[in-house]
Amino acid sequence: MAKTTADFRAAAERGDAPLLPAERLWGFWEFSYANAALAIATWAFLIGGAVGLFVGPKEGIAAIVIGNIIGVVLTALATCAPAGKYGIEQFIALRSQFGTHGSRLVYVLAVVFLTMGWLAVLAMMFGRSIDGLTAIVGSTEASPTGVKMTIAALGAILLTWFIVARGPTSIKIFNMVVSPALAVLMVWMLYLLLSKHSFADLMAMPALAPPFEDSTLNFIIAIEVNLAAGFSWWPYIGNLGRLTKTERTAFWPNILGIFAAAALGEIVGLLAAVALGQSDPTIWMTQIGGLAVGLIALGFVAFANITSMANILYTSIVGLRQVGTEGLRKLRWEVILGLFCVIPLILVLFFPGMYDGFFIFLVWTSALNSALAGIGIADYFFLRRQKLDLRGLHAPDDRSPYRFLGGFNPIGLCALAVGFVVYVWIFNPQTLESAAVFKYLTASIPSCLAAGLVHFRLTKAFARAAGWGAYPRA
Repeated sequence: MAKTTADFRAAAERGDAPLLPAERLWGFWEFSYANAALAIATWAFLIGGAVGLFVGPKEGIAAIVIGNIIGVVLTALATCAPAGKYGIEQFIALRSQFGTHGSRLVYVLAVVFLTMGWLAVLAMMFGRSIDGLTAIVGSTEASPTGVKMTIAALGAILLTWFIVARGPTSIKIFNMVVSPALAVLMVWMLYLLLSKHSFADLMAMPALAPPFEDSTLNFIIAIEVNLAAGFSWWPYIGNLGRLTKTERTAFWPNILGIFAAAALGEIVGLLAAVALGQSDPTIWMTQIGGLAVGLIALGFVAFANITSMANILYTSIVGLRQVGTEGLRKLRWEVILGLFCVIPLILVLFFPGMYDGFFIFLVWTSALNSALAGIGIADYFFLRRQKLDLRGLHAPDDRSPYRFLGGFNPIGLCALAVGFVVYVWIFNPQTLESAAVFKYLTASIPSCLAAGLVHFRLTKAFARAAGWGAYPRA
């Protein structure tokens, strides 16, 4: 059966082919709205509360700005720049760095486990918000791990499936409504905090539970948390960036949307946490301004989490279709979405306690994402000089110039392992133990630099001589 224009358009939307400029949906402000909704809705409040555990507001705001801007810029360079220029799916582009099969391995490590975990965490945050709403209305005690939370969390995952099954256009409409409303809500909550506490009083408040007597070490951990937040966008924003109309549009809205919106949400979360003595936003939102404010805030946060879940689910499934088997790609879009949601549903049902361990989970992801960003920047900007072979990227595995060695690029995988080891050697997220150098360099930045440098030097020394990866000659 001959394919129609609609078939080709659907294939491009779902990552099977590059998007032509005329097929892309988002301009500067639309991508900024999408990024803002994603940033505010996911973990901004939780991260802000976590920062308040280590440092007070003055140091916390500095840590939020420093960590996020560095992480977001490096991540956007590695992912959005090539996706926006060529309109290619992020994990198709990853074949140029890790090989046709190596990109599949990276996808499993960086996306499958991460996205399934975050879908579950965000669904539970939605459920806790709904539970808090019903507690306010019914004048009862909230039950963050009770039956109402579980039912609402399961419903959030199913609603997310329904939204994403309708394609990126429905996500765009959702973003355009939720994003500006959330920005207004954040400013309003900030106003309520400042109306009860002077700015000077807020800045003088201490950290909730600093783990070390060394204030510098606590501050660097707070920066590391925010570096992890910035790098945590690596699996997602590339596939959102491919929907933008130009390469510049794919990059700059990340500063306005991801960085600025996330920083605003984190700062509100930080100030509320230290002022009210509670780092969980689903709890302090019920205390910040009375019944009406609590109802509105929890309601918006609940729907904002749906927006965030829809964005990360869409980008993950677009990638899964490219790295999966032929049988997987033949499954209907709605079916593969449903299969992907099974694990988050199970996590909500049987592991509700993972919500409270999100902080450790987040920082662990930076051990991988920071190294991936370093490799991406070294490969695309310095080794390939921003030039990719589209035909080669979409060629069958056995005929692809990006096959490397049996479908794997051992140099890229070695660089990824080096970056991960450097990170864990400098800082252990599980125990918060760190090497002396951590106080001066953090862990994410050395990991990013080490992975990028190893990839660059080994590629120049061995890959070009072996004819791997279609790298341009000097």
